[in-house]
Amino acid sequence: GILIVNSEGNVISYNRRFLEIWGIPENVAAEADDNRLLRYAAEKVAHWDSFLELVDYLYKHPQEIRSGDPIALKDGRILMRASMPIITEDGYNGRAWYFRDVTEEGRREAMQIAPFRIAQMAREAIDLTHKDRLVRRRSQPSVFVK
Repeated sequence: GILIVNSEGNVISYNRRFLEIWGIPENVAAEADDNRLLRYAAEKVAHWDSFLELVDYLYKHPQEIRSGDPIALKDGRILMRASMPIITEDGYNGRAWYFRDVTEEGRREAMQIAPFRIAQMAREAIDLTHKDRLVRRRSQPSVFVK
């Protein structure tokens, strides 16, 4: 999803995917400023303080470019956020925000890793069982018969 905000915080443009990701009605987005859209995000973001801290930082540092910022949502989804300044010959004119839902990518990766982790745990369990048997054999008293 894409959101374009001018230097005064007014929404210049967005796409349908942005509205879908954040659950923002189109009639609200059409008349909203960045602060109103942030109120929608506040209801969905799991770690609101850190989310807002980076937003504030980027607005205070207009030349800064960011990418790969993960955002955990309360509904379990994971978004990846990127942002870059909009700069023309007149200087700083706003900021572009990009959001991508990477939830399924994370699940697929976890499913790909799971068989390897299970095999590793099985090997470790076998090693522990073998070591336990050795310890038991060594700790049993020896009986000598004449």
